[in-house]
Amino acid sequence: MTDRKISEQNMETLLKHGLETKNDKGQTALLLACENGSFEKARELIGKGANVNVRDNNGRTPIMIACEKGQTDLLIFLLSNGAEASVLVNSTLLTREFLKEHPELVKFLVNGGDKAETLSAAPAFLFSSQAADFKAVSEYLASGGNADAVNAAGQTALMLTAANDDAKCVELLIGNGANVNLRDKDGRTALMYAVQKGCDKAGELLLKNKANPNLQDKDGKTALMFAAEQGKLTSTEMLVKYEADITLTDKNGQNALMIAAAEGQTDIVRFLAEDCREEKAKDAANRQQDTPGNNKPRPAYAVKKAVDLNARDNDGNTALMLAARNGHAETFQILARQKSVDFTVTNRAGQNIVDIIKASNDNRLKKLLEENEEIKRQTTEKKQAAVLKVEQHLCKIRQNLGIQKNQPDYPAEENRRQTADNRLNFRTNGGEFGDRQTTR
Repeated sequence: MTDRKISEQNMETLLKHGLETKNDKGQTALLLACENGSFEKARELIGKGANVNVRDNNGRTPIMIACEKGQTDLLIFLLSNGAEASVLVNSTLLTREFLKEHPELVKFLVNGGDKAETLSAAPAFLFSSQAADFKAVSEYLASGGNADAVNAAGQTALMLTAANDDAKCVELLIGNGANVNLRDKDGRTALMYAVQKGCDKAGELLLKNKANPNLQDKDGKTALMFAAEQGKLTSTEMLVKYEADITLTDKNGQNALMIAAAEGQTDIVRFLAEDCREEKAKDAANRQQDTPGNNKPRPAYAVKKAVDLNARDNDGNTALMLAARNGHAETFQILARQKSVDFTVTNRAGQNIVDIIKASNDNRLKKLLEENEEIKRQTTEKKQAAVLKVEQHLCKIRQNLGIQKNQPDYPAEENRRQTADNRLNFRTNGGEFGDRQTTR
């Protein structure tokens, strides 16, 4: 039996349980029909109400499969019946070569079909970042095209060419009035598209032409966060140079440092934690008067406000905690050696960094924890402070109750110097307090 016959049998089996029933690969009957190149079956299923935007376990939709197989008729039919064109825009399927081979698809995309009004104003190259090359864009602009035309996903040519690091095309579009700060439907700008992929030539061109590095998308993410998440160090450095705010947070309460720490991007973490230093306005003003012969030290990257290494996200986790939670030992080590890190901070679950590491199965982190003297010192001091506070409180209670005792109201100085372990062994039992006797 051929693979096609087997697939058709599987399709019929799925249909017995419903249009949207999936097999173990996440395929519905419509997805199988597209795999088989069965236009008539696909049309029949769509007529019965099959979901044209369904995805299999690999995230593939019917129009993606139709495009992969070069089934232009099926592709146009799917787009005319509600399939999301943005799926193709964000993939690499619609290459310039593919569009050249399928002029009927180009005509449909440009002129629109019965249910494709949203696509009618956009030039063909906007339906694929691979097709948005200099020739296509320049021809479009020369014919009087709008430099800020958008596709179904709200993407402009500037966004697509920036994502390809096509500096020549970016410069052409900006020269023709393209808005560098336009956003797509997810709130993302051309600068975000560029730095997310480390496209620094395009990114710097955008920044030089007033692209705002501190705009945030629908999730609250900035260009810096995208660069940090993807480990694009040169892009991160470039953004900071153009005054990207390293303290901004996304909807999860995470700044760029936290995002980088969670992803284990050690170079980014090292840069944001160690190289970005706050420079006071007075120092900056004095520096403007410096002569070339003066070699006054300055931060590697001067920022208006340095990142708080102990800042916590919506769950109360710091960058150090996020690195540990995700098993990034090297990133943890970089953060742990910073002088301002507070190892006693707790998250919303009441855990500090020691608790998080002890609860993990990561032996590398546990070893680093054992070797870190600063963690031991801070946690010991916190225990001592807690014990002292309890002792003081108990002394006040005894005073209020008129209990007579032979020692001063507060623990003697030598007692305060006892180790945390000894202090934690105190107990109250009748007239006994620790190893000191009290009398009524």
